[in-house]
Amino acid sequence: MNEPASSLNRTCIVVGVGEGLGAALGRRFAAGYKVALLARSAQVIENVAAEINAAGGTALPVRSDATVESQIAAAYERIDHELGPVEVLIYNGGRRPMGRLMETTPQVFEETWRLHAFGAFLWARQVVPDARAGARNDSDHGRHRGHPPVADFGGLRAGEIRGARTGAGDVARSSSARNPRGVCERRWRHRYAPAQEVAA
Repeated sequence: MNEPASSLNRTCIVVGVGEGLGAALGRRFAAGYKVALLARSAQVIENVAAEINAAGGTALPVRSDATVESQIAAAYERIDHELGPVEVLIYNGGRRPMGRLMETTPQVFEETWRLHAFGAFLWARQVVPDARAGARNDSDHGRHRGHPPVADFGGLRAGEIRGARTGAGDVARSSSARNPRGVCERRWRHRYAPAQEVAA
């Protein structure tokens, strides 16, 4: 990997490195950044880091649980010390357990929420105070624009809307009442509900 001189002080953190997308992101950003590869287990991050380092890049494997604040702080401190200031944070933590609304237990839902939303929240809080001027948000969900004064509500609201739409679609497949009141917000009813209910 032929890193440009300007990349020497640029560090990218990739949280949630598995064998697929996370590893691919690590390899891609290693072309222009020093990369920290984070996951709860060591095997994949160590293999990918060894590959990047052997190719002339700089990669640091770090074991860390994205839902535990103390582990995030320790990981960030190590990365900052060994690689330098962080310029890019890629949050790829997540899982996709299969199951419809009534097949999904509260425990599975909460665990999934913690890894997707809560982990991203914790990492953002860790990185933002030291973020360089001119930092930007290139989230793939950028079209759902939030409102800074309601940081807690914004993230949860996006999940609520998506969850409501998913639940409404699930009910529509198993019920003659395509979208019972209360399953989804009124502004989404035109997508599921009969015309007479939309007009109600």
